[in-house]
Amino acid sequence: LFRSAFEKIEGRMYAPTRIMFRLMMMTFVRTSELTTTEWSEIDFDKQVWTIPWQRMKMGKKKLHPRKTDHHVFL
Repeated sequence: LFRSAFEKIEGRMYAPTRIMFRLMMMTFVRTSELTTTEWSEIDFDKQVWTIPWQRMKMGKKKLHPRKTDHHVFL
């Protein structure tokens, strides 16, 4: 239900906004964690995104394995 509603309005979004929302739905990260990501946090060889503990709400480092479809947006 949410996905179909999102697909109806995503055509009216700017590309960076559309990409951000799709990545957030795939990774379940907070907006601030995604928008402040630096390229150095993404290891393309190991396919993992490491969010430093300083940016995490609970103060713990978080690892996000990249799924195969994430690379399309990066």
